[in-house]
Amino acid sequence: MLLGPDRMKTLLETAFKKAGADAEGVLEVSRQAVTRFAANRIHQNVAEEDARASFRVAMGRRVGGARTNGRDRQRLAECVRTAARVAQAQREDPEFPGFVRSECAPAPPGAALDAYDITTASLSPRDRARAVLPAVRLAGESGFEASGALTVSSTELAVANTLGTFRYQPSTWAQLHVVVRSGDAEAAWTETSERWTDIDPVRVARLAVERCKRSLSPVEIEPGDWPVVLEPEAVADMLELLAWMGLGATAVLEGRSFLCGRSGERVASEKVTILDDGLRPGSPPRPFDYEGVSKRRVVFIDKGVARGPVYDTRTAARAGTQSTGHALPEPNTFGPYPLNLAMEPGDSSLDEMIASTARGVLVSRFHYTNPVDPRKTVITGMTRFGTFLIEDGKVTKAVKSMRFTDSILDGLSRVEAVGKELRRVEDTLAPAVKLSSWRFTGVTA
Repeated sequence: MLLGPDRMKTLLETAFKKAGADAEGVLEVSRQAVTRFAANRIHQNVAEEDARASFRVAMGRRVGGARTNGRDRQRLAECVRTAARVAQAQREDPEFPGFVRSECAPAPPGAALDAYDITTASLSPRDRARAVLPAVRLAGESGFEASGALTVSSTELAVANTLGTFRYQPSTWAQLHVVVRSGDAEAAWTETSERWTDIDPVRVARLAVERCKRSLSPVEIEPGDWPVVLEPEAVADMLELLAWMGLGATAVLEGRSFLCGRSGERVASEKVTILDDGLRPGSPPRPFDYEGVSKRRVVFIDKGVARGPVYDTRTAARAGTQSTGHALPEPNTFGPYPLNLAMEPGDSSLDEMIASTARGVLVSRFHYTNPVDPRKTVITGMTRFGTFLIEDGKVTKAVKSMRFTDSILDGLSRVEAVGKELRRVEDTLAPAVKLSSWRFTGVTA
């Protein structure tokens, strides 16, 4: 059962009375249940409820923060008192912009998102067991082993301060992840949504099993620059690394982002538009950030041309602009961050991209990717859960997992086609993409 906006607001405002100064609070109450399975049988059913609260108290420009688990009034009040004591002991922070005033954080039209689904929130252990049964059954019938997890959760997020700002958003989340293995072949399929009823367990299981069958008896191919078709999971991995390496204003202001000095410059194919939008249908519902500022739609790369990063109030003050609503929870040294990444779709289907490839590689997912040179967006990693050879426009053989090292922006400059369907991968919306080349450096052990 939800606490609701009135009760969460009361909890925060009651705690503020112990601050003796301006204060800001974030209260997040979550309930999560997980059914895990391995070797074609369920081995764990767990559920937890947690409440996380963080407070900041500002005495002029002296700012202190504290966190706690729990939502009872006594614990929240003690957390605020701790934040106040920390503030008293701090030096002044000349770059502290102050807390967000209510008139600076209005809720835009459509901000009251319908993101809470009672069916998802109340899914029982029996319901979850029935949902993973198709994966266990279909894998067993094929002589394979299935593992994975079904996770459902509900969250209430409230942000408030003593200057009149209050924002509240409830939401639910469901994800079914299935991995199917047989010898040296493995494949996976994952689907995520705010509503459990959007996920078809039979479809997820069938796709994982079919992909595992195609992955049997993989062959080695020679390293080098190969034309590739990247499925949405691989593209999402690239987008998330791009965000980590430089789509936040802190990285730009500190001169370590690939966006530095490149606004208005072409950095990718004109087929590429990358953005962040917390109100976009299909994306996780985030109408405001952890300072209570309404999220703005921010375009990072517009038809191949570099634009700007996301801001919170601190980096916006430093840059002489306004927050875009991308603050993370305090304490936060990373700065603002895009949590609703998306790449705009194109006009090609996955089948069309494969059919247009004379000889290349189809990559289902990247794995264990890491930055090598953030300024040049060079990354390294491996392919996983299904890598296939394309010959004469057809998928012909499974390929052993490959190691790659290449630049994301260089890769995006070599885009030949973009998929017309977006797929949600965790919190990112991504299409399939065809690149004229991607550098593979060897076969993984």
